[in-house]
Amino acid sequence: MFTKTVVRVGVVSKSSEEAQRAALLFVEKLSRRGVDNLKLIPLANSDTTELSSCDTIFTFGGDGTILKTARVFVSSTPLIVGVNYGHLGFLAEVEPPQVDEALNKVLDGSYSFYTINRMVISVVKEGKRFTSPPVMNEVYFAPHIQARMVTLKIDAPDVFVYKGRMDGLLLSTALGSTAYSLSAGGPIVDPDSDVNIVTPMSPINI
Repeated sequence: MFTKTVVRVGVVSKSSEEAQRAALLFVEKLSRRGVDNLKLIPLANSDTTELSSCDTIFTFGGDGTILKTARVFVSSTPLIVGVNYGHLGFLAEVEPPQVDEALNKVLDGSYSFYTINRMVISVVKEGKRFTSPPVMNEVYFAPHIQARMVTLKIDAPDVFVYKGRMDGLLLSTALGSTAYSLSAGGPIVDPDSDVNIVTPMSPINI
């Protein structure tokens, strides 16, 4: 259980008419209850710079909408409540008929939540380093020329992890274990686990 005062609620949606319509109705509910809100409907056509002013965000879409929203935040991420207007709904746990109940719990502080660990990937190629923003799900590495193998070496801080030739490589968080990594033969792990998963694609050596 967690209690804090909600100051500003962000409302974002995917581009479908159904999700946008539901998000706009939700904004009207917030306004009637005197809750300050920021509309990004749809998210794809919106300026996300003001999202950092929100302490709670309701997303109307699927898991992809949640992932795109989380990318805006480099360090800490506010409470994100996913209302499922997508296909899978693994992260978007609130079904449309439950949205009023979810809002009430957020406003009175009677909700529970879980923290998702993200990872940051640095790639060193020809002496140049490229660093990713925080990743919530997974990163896929592949050769830029199709049907050619690539040699990759993986290091964690001060620890050698793996080196080999392969068709590609997936690095995923615990949350991402049931996404592309699973399709490629990776393990399923508890989303609360503090681990990252290395899944080589058709490696020559293991």
